[in-house]
Amino acid sequence: MTGCKHEVLVHGAVPCETCNGSGAKPGTRPEGCPQCRGSGQVTTQRGFIMFSTTCPGCRGQGQYLPHPCAECSGAGMVERQRKVLVSFPPGIDTGQRLRVPGQGMPGKPNVPVGDLYVDVQIEHDERFER
Repeated sequence: MTGCKHEVLVHGAVPCETCNGSGAKPGTRPEGCPQCRGSGQVTTQRGFIMFSTTCPGCRGQGQYLPHPCAECSGAGMVERQRKVLVSFPPGIDTGQRLRVPGQGMPGKPNVPVGDLYVDVQIEHDERFER
């Protein structure tokens, strides 16, 4: 009725603390892919026609991890549970969606964190009616 702030448990990916989200074992770093020479694409020629495809060695990244992080297996992210404080405005109802800026899933390195969307479900109460 008057709105409130409530902590919501969120399960999702967060940057790995061991490698700081790089995916590389501490003390190492990604290296240029020898298969595509860092371009992320490989080119083959059949007659006078050239074909370019995504490099299978680095999956188009242009670099690879010779020594991946043991905690995240080179992904740079790990699954964790965290608490997010969500402000529910007065009069919110079932089926509405709230956007919490900057609390969503992390992106690739040097990309800002996304927004968290909360779908609202109001519990029925015997004493009160809307």
